[in-house]
Amino acid sequence: MLNYGKKILYDLQLKNKRIKLDISEDDYFKSVIIILTKLQIDNSIYLNLIKRILLNLDQSLSSELNKLNYIIVERFNTELDKYNLNWHIDDKILVQHKLELLDKLHNIEIIYIDQIKSKIYGLSKRTNNKSPLYTMLIYFDTTDIDFTGGELEFVDEIIKPYRGLVILFDSKEIHKVNLLRKGLRRCLVIKFYD
Repeated sequence: MLNYGKKILYDLQLKNKRIKLDISEDDYFKSVIIILTKLQIDNSIYLNLIKRILLNLDQSLSSELNKLNYIIVERFNTELDKYNLNWHIDDKILVQHKLELLDKLHNIEIIYIDQIKSKIYGLSKRTNNKSPLYTMLIYFDTTDIDFTGGELEFVDEIIKPYRGLVILFDSKEIHKVNLLRKGLRRCLVIKFYD
């Protein structure tokens, strides 16, 4: 699966679309952290935070993202949740089939055919909805201080989250989240849809 992910990464030039920002010194972000500790947060606070982050991006990308719809998902997990995500593409499941089954596959977006291993690799939607175009992650806690494990892993990079880190990437990029072993890992996941 890793080689398949590398092929998608480089064929589609997705790595060039990955952006990291550090907003840990932003006053609004600091106020969000304080509000989080009081457990009195609502979506309007998140919406303002996202708007501020978009202002830090390249103007054309910021303009594109502002035109898209998005959903916000809170991921506030502890080791009791045994939280992790296997290799995936947002809102899609990676599938692998034998090459001889090619004519029997339905509703699979074929990405790669490995003639040597006689395998077909593709994507199957988890729902009938559209897939997101971009995914943004905003971290509220720091690896090895607030939690252990829970790293974000791409096929070419492992990212140790820290408070104020923002990652924006193409939702077609294969990634996973390693097992959260200890502590509290708080993160916002924002998926941008056409």
